[in-house]
Amino acid sequence: MTVTATVPTAPTPIVYTLTHRVRTESFARFAWFENNDRSDTGGRNWFISMSRIRGPFHTNGQLNVVGTPVFEGPVTTAASSLNCWNGCPPDSPTFQQGATFGMPSIPMPSPSLEDVRDKATWRFSGATTVTLLGDTLQVTNGAVTTLLPLPPDGGALFVNGDLTVTGGQLNGQLTLASDRDVVIADHVRYTCNAEDPPLDPDCINPATGQVEYNDDLLGIVTKRNIVIARTAPTDLVIHSTLMAVQGVFKVENDAQDLPPKGNLHVFGGIIQNYIGVTGWWCPPGDLCKGYLEDYWYDERARDVSPPFFPTTGRYQGILWQGQ
Repeated sequence: MTVTATVPTAPTPIVYTLTHRVRTESFARFAWFENNDRSDTGGRNWFISMSRIRGPFHTNGQLNVVGTPVFEGPVTTAASSLNCWNGCPPDSPTFQQGATFGMPSIPMPSPSLEDVRDKATWRFSGATTVTLLGDTLQVTNGAVTTLLPLPPDGGALFVNGDLTVTGGQLNGQLTLASDRDVVIADHVRYTCNAEDPPLDPDCINPATGQVEYNDDLLGIVTKRNIVIARTAPTDLVIHSTLMAVQGVFKVENDAQDLPPKGNLHVFGGIIQNYIGVTGWWCPPGDLCKGYLEDYWYDERARDVSPPFFPTTGRYQGILWQGQ
C-alpha cells in the first residue's frame, strides 16, 4: 500500500510518499503453535520450569504452566487467562515480550493441503522416500529412484501417501509435504548451518573468503503426524519448520520402548494440532525414555518462509518506507 501526500507550500510543494509492504502471514513464523493444548491422547500440555520457547508462541487452547517457564518471544492465546498448576503465583512464567490473552483463534489450514499440492514442483503417489543431497533430491517411489535438481528459487515435493525423509543436507529452499505421515529417520541439516555461519566452512564463499547470507530453508508439512523413527540416532538434529495439520510431532510409539537418546535439536519451528510425545521423565527428574527437547527458533522465519508453506490468512507488515 502506497500513500502520497502533497503540502502546497511556496515556492515548491512538498511531496511525501509512504509505502507499507505486507504479505500473508506464514505459519512458519511461529516458534511454537498448538491448535489444542492437549496431547493426542487427551492429557493437558504443561510448560514447566525447564521449558524455554525462543520465538513467537500461539495456542488456540489454554496456556498451562508449572513453575517458571520462559517465553522469549511474544505470546498470544485464545484463552482469557493463564492456567497455573499451583496457582499464579507461586507459578510464575516469564514473558520477555509480553502475553496477550483472549486473542482470536488462528484456524489450521485445510487438511488436504491443496495450496502446497497444487503449487508443488513434483508430485508422487504411494509410499515415497527422500534423501537430501545438497541441491539435489534422491527420491525413491516404488522400485524407481530418481535424482531431482532443486530449482534455484526453491521447490516443493508433495506425496499422496507416506513420506520418509532419510536425512542428509539441504542446499537451497524446499518444502516436503504429505497427505499422510512423514517419518524422519536421520539428521536433517542445512549445508550452511544458519545457527553459526561464521564457523561453518560451507557458509564461506571460496572466491571471497567471506560468509555468505544463508538461504537454506526447509519446511516439512503433513496432514497427519511427523514421526521420528525409533531407529533415529542419538542427539538427533533437525533443521526445519515442522507442521502437523491434524496430528502431532512425536517419536515413534511415543518413545515408550526407547532408552534415553540425548537431545532432540530442532532449529526452526513446531506447529501441531495436538501435542506429541518425544520423551519421558522419571523420578527423581531424569530423562529415561526418548529425547530431551532442545528447540531453537530460526529468526529468519520472521521475514521468510519455505516455498508454499501454509499461511494463516492474516496479513503481516514487513516494511515501512518513506521518501
